[in-house]
Amino acid sequence: MISILFYGDSNTYGFDPRGFAGGRYPEGVRWTSQLAQKSEGRWQISNGGLNGRMIPQTSWQMKHFLEMLEDEKPGLLSVMLGTNDLLNALEPSADRIAARMEDFIRNVQDSTKGTGLRILLVSPPWIDTPDAGPACCAESRKLAGPYARVAEKLHLSFANAAEAYPQLAFDGIHLSEEGHTAFARWMEGVLTKL
Repeated sequence: MISILFYGDSNTYGFDPRGFAGGRYPEGVRWTSQLAQKSEGRWQISNGGLNGRMIPQTSWQMKHFLEMLEDEKPGLLSVMLGTNDLLNALEPSADRIAARMEDFIRNVQDSTKGTGLRILLVSPPWIDTPDAGPACCAESRKLAGPYARVAEKLHLSFANAAEAYPQLAFDGIHLSEEGHTAFARWMEGVLTKL
């Protein structure tokens, strides 16, 4: 059985935007729990999602991440971040977000050298809301290209979540219930091919 840590933002956490001030989809709705149900003993799934998480940059953020990694001791680390980095940027840029991701992954590789940790880099679902602005939405659609190049350069596995065609909730950022189901099905295929 392979232990997998899914490290991500609110779409990994299972944020439900329908509730007052937000909430969380029930356990059986979240794509990580659906994936665990599909695993049939192949994978042990840990949900490392956090609302609002951006790609770690500071020493404190890196320390917190490495502590989580030490606690979980996964054989595979899946990283799906970048949405909040785009949403919070004054001038959104897929290339700048990818450079930030490359720095983060290099730090992870340096800190876990010799452990045999495998890394799957996942380009997140597209942002699809006018509230984010046209530049942010456009750059989210470009992110897969630079992320794929980072994965090739650092010898990572790569997957593009846009290929899951997950349905988004009314806010155009978070997965709907149907989106979680589609995403779980897609991720099962990704993991099976690794």
